[in-house]
Amino acid sequence: MSESHRAQHQWQQEADDGDHEAATPLKGVKKRSKLFGMSAAGFWAVIIVLLLVILGVGIGTGVGFGVSRGSNRASPSTGNEDMAPTGTAASTSTATPALVTSGTSGVAANSCNFRSPRMYTASKGHDFIQYCFTDWPAGSVAAYGRGTVADLGLRTSYTFESCIEECVKYNKELGGRINMCEGVSYIANLTSSIEVRKLGGNCFLKDKKGIDSGGTPEAASAELGDFQAIESW
Repeated sequence: MSESHRAQHQWQQEADDGDHEAATPLKGVKKRSKLFGMSAAGFWAVIIVLLLVILGVGIGTGVGFGVSRGSNRASPSTGNEDMAPTGTAASTSTATPALVTSGTSGVAANSCNFRSPRMYTASKGHDFIQYCFTDWPAGSVAAYGRGTVADLGLRTSYTFESCIEECVKYNKELGGRINMCEGVSYIANLTSSIEVRKLGGNCFLKDKKGIDSGGTPEAASAELGDFQAIESW
């Protein structure tokens, strides 16, 4: 073989060996592994993101639950503040009807509210003994064994004192000893006395003092205390 052919053959062999080495995988280099179709780095990145999402949901739920519990605890206090106190919202007291000063119905004033008799000085200095919760009806037994009580007249009065003054006025107009007014009975309930019982008034002028007996809180009677002082009329 000539030198030129030998050199050409050697060159061709070296070229073939170079191609063979290039096609052979390099030793010591590992293939990258894949998980669920993803690279290892991508897989772990997804895991980290999922953990962060789960952690965020847990924290949000905990905060929301805490706020809810705090709101629920605060609610009773707010409700109590809105509730009206027992004494004032739900007042059970009943308003007292206004006392009448005219007409023939309703309840007029009655200042006689004591148990023991008291002295009352009317106009012109005439004294009367007041008896509260007492009525001396016409035809009832008179005091001191003097027979029965009779009515001398009927008037409409709006106070116990004005009823007593009607007795004083009656005696002044009478001008004598005969059939004098010796007392009165007053009924503050005008409706009962005038509208219902049709008595014609609520102030009854009496010819005698009656027997003291229990009556209603709206009843009061008075006895002329200086009957013997006729010259003062």
